[in-house]
Amino acid sequence: MASPQVQHNPDVKKWNLCVFHFNSYFKVMDVYKRDGVSQILLLHIPKSAAIFLGNNGTALNFVNEAVGEGRTLVEMARKSLDEKIEMDIHSRSIDKTWEERTYHPIGLDDEFYPLPLSPVEEPVDEETVAMSSFVHKMSKDADIDGFIMEEDRFPWRGIKDHICEKCIYAKSITDKAEGCGRLFQKSFRDRYLRGHCEYWKDSLARASDFENKKQREQIEAKDKLEKESDIYALRLLNDFIAEKLSGDIEKLANFDFSKLKDDEKFGNCDGYAFSTDRCRIVKAILALCFSKAWPELTYETIDKHKYSGDIINIVSTVFGITYEDYFKALERFPVSAATLERIKRFRDMSNTIGNIMVLPSGLCLMRNTKPLGRGYTDVFLNAFYKMMINAKKCNMKVLDALNFKKKELIAYRTEANYHNTVKELMLEDFVDENGTPRKVFKGIFSWEPTVDKEDYYEAVEEYLTFCESFIPRRAERMIDKLKLIIKNN
Repeated sequence: MASPQVQHNPDVKKWNLCVFHFNSYFKVMDVYKRDGVSQILLLHIPKSAAIFLGNNGTALNFVNEAVGEGRTLVEMARKSLDEKIEMDIHSRSIDKTWEERTYHPIGLDDEFYPLPLSPVEEPVDEETVAMSSFVHKMSKDADIDGFIMEEDRFPWRGIKDHICEKCIYAKSITDKAEGCGRLFQKSFRDRYLRGHCEYWKDSLARASDFENKKQREQIEAKDKLEKESDIYALRLLNDFIAEKLSGDIEKLANFDFSKLKDDEKFGNCDGYAFSTDRCRIVKAILALCFSKAWPELTYETIDKHKYSGDIINIVSTVFGITYEDYFKALERFPVSAATLERIKRFRDMSNTIGNIMVLPSGLCLMRNTKPLGRGYTDVFLNAFYKMMINAKKCNMKVLDALNFKKKELIAYRTEANYHNTVKELMLEDFVDENGTPRKVFKGIFSWEPTVDKEDYYEAVEEYLTFCESFIPRRAERMIDKLKLIIKNN
């Protein structure tokens, strides 16, 4: 019967992988390089033998020469590489899954820091313990009992008034404190000394802290998988249509997401202050609509802040600080009642789906800086375009703000991908017929003392006219795309 590891991953059997017992010891016997290939010969040594041998060169030389017949282990290993390097490449070596599996450097963690060489706490979950013990026995990697005699000075005082009292696993504790019904000796003793054990339970029906943690991890793992696919986002969108739009997705075009501030299900921003571009339903819509706009864009990558929702046309960019029906810029530049009503309608439109895009989180932060137009999307797109085509005077901070991995960045930074991003984000209104960013707005800021009234009023008319056309048309396109996604799922 195949082990659970082989059942879960049949490639393990195909690749003939081997597994070593936890805290195994190895001696590097030889490093042999030939034709760009490095072979490292490791000697697997039981723990007690490793302690005994230490750096004893004579003993290790004896092991190396123990094969007899005038040959050594090192010579045999080198001959093996010499022969194999002349053979045809095994299909297993160019298997894509295998290449991905072996890409990460051995001995380094996910952040490329060296892994510690000190022993780790051995596993306690039954499946891993069983597999580790099985390999331990097969390889005869057992420690030599009694090889090194040490006096056991563990301060065992029994279970009364200690953490083990009333625990269902306490019945298996021996007088020498060699473990309990759940833990091996070292793990048991560690928890006994610190007075806390995550496996403690006084009945089978009661879940231990460890079991509660595992259950939370399973739920989190399931949520992560659903957020990495369309499952979570699609379920949330369907619920939103049913509960907030009376079953009519067309109503999404005019829905003001700022009204969800106190809505736990759809407006929750997961611990952050409320904003329309950060609430759950908006993240779900952005993940579904724009999955092809950026590398690895999913609800999960938005949730983990690799990407962020971002308002395209910002009210304060032209009208200053805004609070309800108050617009700071209008103190200096009063407008007619009709224009004021248009400004209010735009303010409400600014929080609708047609006015929200998704960007790498670094770019979202940069958009409000002077080099990127302080909210003017045409200026931002121009800077983004220059970076993507590697123009001579491009802003390299835009490149850094992408925060992509090196390989990911090299593959992404092309003019073709710039055009694709603009298309997928439905921002064609900001570019000309060739896809090159065009100047759409005057770029006036009301707080600047040199701004002329006539120029400001022209800028207001220009801004409102563009937004009144752009936002509803883009919302319609997004809704059509969402309808197609819902239909196909």
